[in-house]
Amino acid sequence: METKPCIVLVTSRWFKNQNLYFTALKLVQILKPLSRDITWIITEQDDKNYPAGEFTLLKIPDRNAEKSLIARFWYLILHQMRVVHQMLRLGKDQDVVIFAFGADYFVFPMLAAKLKGKRVALRTDGRTSRVIRKYWQQRNRPLEMLYEGVEAVTYGISDAIIPESEAFVALYDLGHYEKKTWPGSLYVDTARFAVQKGISEREYDLGFVGRFSREKGILEFVSSLVTVRDGGQCRVALIGDGDLRGEAETVVSQHRIRDSVDFIGWVNNADLPRYLNTIKVLVVPSYREGLPNIVLEAMACGCIVLATPVGGIPALVRDGVTGFITETNSPEILSKNIERALRHPDMEYVSERARELIEQSYTYDAAVRQYGQILAHMSS
Repeated sequence: METKPCIVLVTSRWFKNQNLYFTALKLVQILKPLSRDITWIITEQDDKNYPAGEFTLLKIPDRNAEKSLIARFWYLILHQMRVVHQMLRLGKDQDVVIFAFGADYFVFPMLAAKLKGKRVALRTDGRTSRVIRKYWQQRNRPLEMLYEGVEAVTYGISDAIIPESEAFVALYDLGHYEKKTWPGSLYVDTARFAVQKGISEREYDLGFVGRFSREKGILEFVSSLVTVRDGGQCRVALIGDGDLRGEAETVVSQHRIRDSVDFIGWVNNADLPRYLNTIKVLVVPSYREGLPNIVLEAMACGCIVLATPVGGIPALVRDGVTGFITETNSPEILSKNIERALRHPDMEYVSERARELIEQSYTYDAAVRQYGQILAHMSS
């Protein structure tokens, strides 16, 4: 019987993002039965309650105050050098290093890991140059060339490339690396994220969960509410926060629908299933996504997801079957599709099919099998 590897997980330089931490923690849980030991190299964040004794945690000190592009670039390089220091201290038995959750461009730590003779895997989740370039407001050829050059190194030296689903192989332009590319999705805790209420019993007609940022389409969503059911008849829960909260509140107030819209703020991950069970239709109006964890969790809770067809969403949301697709996130188109979802003659059917899809393809056991196969490929 082949000995299980000791795995080192490296995640990106994070700012405060509670949800991203819990998403990364899922990967740790997947890797636990597949490894003898896990060491997680992570950005130091004081607001986390890290599980004790489950893995070795190496915290990289950081600061979040810099504003300018030059300062951000400098601290990114400094952060990578600190990770390099940890790479060079790895023991002989720590033979697999997985870079994930924004670490696509950790070129120096990856080179250090290869220098130490480690097998390197890159779990990519939508930050490839191809995807980023698509959403830049202006072309910046020097910056594009920098991204592409770094990416050529990190993708080239990786022993395995792990997109979140098969759908991303074409989206991320991974055809050049087909022989070492194996999809590896995360999972939903289907016991915790479960259906507690039928659709007809839920308090909110619509919901949004996530950062209040431009890429998430929050302003387009709140603007679409003006014409949904005459603007004031639809109850809406906005869960999250961010730089655009003030603008979102202004839009809601200007159109006199404040009484029907609740700004709930961030909620603890432990409370998220309860909140999702208060929402009939979860709207995901993003400009770009990978395979959104919130979509998986919402579907597990029986929410009907209405989303833009970006990233891996079309592989999850089949229009009229497991959810609904909106062609764009313009307020007019969103409003039309929100009405279509809310007036569907059998919303319970869509809710049940969504839950079934999660139970069939996105369980913990399915994720462990996928990653077990990836590790086996890497060692063969």
